[in-house]
Amino acid sequence: MNYYQLQQIIESFNNFTYLSCIKRINQNIIKLTFDKNKIYYFDMTKGSSYIFKNDEQNSDKIFSNSIDSYMQTNIKNSKILDIKTLESNKIVELKLQIKNAYKQNIIYIHFEFTGRHTNMIILNENFIILDALRYITSNMSSREILPNIKLKFLEKMDFKNRDG
Repeated sequence: MNYYQLQQIIESFNNFTYLSCIKRINQNIIKLTFDKNKIYYFDMTKGSSYIFKNDEQNSDKIFSNSIDSYMQTNIKNSKILDIKTLESNKIVELKLQIKNAYKQNIIYIHFEFTGRHTNMIILNENFIILDALRYITSNMSSREILPNIKLKFLEKMDFKNRDG
């Protein structure tokens, strides 16, 4: 999926007001249900990530990693404040208002459609990582993706002279 296709898809998401449900249905596929009945799938497979619609995409498997628990207990039924692609990057940012027992919090979800950095990262309002689809340690990369660490943003890309 190139940058301009991603921008067009995300622009169409700006009419949504709630993220009704978010869950993993495959090792790398996240199902997002907007406004109770608009379903989209984010395939976060490294090197071939994309967004698609398919009414027949289901899974009987229940995933129970920390990110799956976080999505089910904290993110479902959250209010969408903003959805955008980050400037000059293939990163989709959802800004959400979630309701906890005592107060309402702002969180961000970054879907990085960036080849080798492909990931889904959940952040608090200070861009501290709460959870991620893939953890990345300092042994694996200079950009760590671990809970309680401030996110190091990816460098901007130049999409004018390439398809990316």
